[in-house]
Amino acid sequence: MADAEFAQRRTRALQLLADKGLRRANYYPPLMRLVERLGMEMRPPHFMPFHQAVLVFGIYFGVVWGLLMWLLFWSSDGMAPSTAISTALAAGFLFGVVMAGWYQFDRRRHKLPSWEAL
Repeated sequence: MADAEFAQRRTRALQLLADKGLRRANYYPPLMRLVERLGMEMRPPHFMPFHQAVLVFGIYFGVVWGLLMWLLFWSSDGMAPSTAISTALAAGFLFGVVMAGWYQFDRRRHKLPSWEAL
């Protein structure tokens, strides 16, 4: 998909989500703003396929939460790095599934069209 076409769809999607009365922080989360500042394209979460939302939100959460937990608690408690990594991966996956499920539910509740239909 060309950059201009993606930008037009993203603009239409964000406007549609705003028109539906959703909170901006819900349909345009900080992660999306960060990704865009880095020059990458990311669909609004309501328009992501389930598996993509699991990966995006799971990786983000797992890395950030895992690093914070390591720096604040786990390293001083003597937790093995392998245990810390597996715990962060599990937490990230669980968080990703919950967030993807929420966005899919919210998409149906607000009767949003598919990304391709925008």
